[in-house]
Amino acid sequence: MREWLWRYGPAEVSGTVGALVAASVTGVFAGAAAVAYAGAVGETLAFYAVILVRDLRARTGPRRRVLTGLAVEFGPAELADTLLVRPLAMYLGPLLVGHLAAGVLAGKLAADAVFYALAILGYELRTAAAARRAAAAPPPTESLHSVVSD
Repeated sequence: MREWLWRYGPAEVSGTVGALVAASVTGVFAGAAAVAYAGAVGETLAFYAVILVRDLRARTGPRRRVLTGLAVEFGPAELADTLLVRPLAMYLGPLLVGHLAAGVLAGKLAADAVFYALAILGYELRTAAAARRAAAAPPPTESLHSVVSD
């Protein structure tokens, strides 16, 4: 659980800030629909920016492996979330709760639960594949420096 909080917590905070900033800036120039879209785009960009930068800094292999790993981790979660789960949860939340703001919050939390369940499954698959690659890799060879200094 700690590993998942460390992985997703900073990105979630960044995404929330990104949503608020994008929605606030857009609200000066446009109406409610544009604000909602801007908030969603701001959240997505800020969330994945944190994830991508952290993964690129920690990478041990080629950059394409990082991008492939992110697709494995987040691809199914993002598709399900964007195309079905989040819109449905945001629609049903207010109907079931009987209050717009509380229903939207309930819908967001329900959608987040599904998103993170799928993302964590993808993350675990990704880390298992990386462990298999590391175990199958040939042992490092001696460097010229270590041979000469012996």
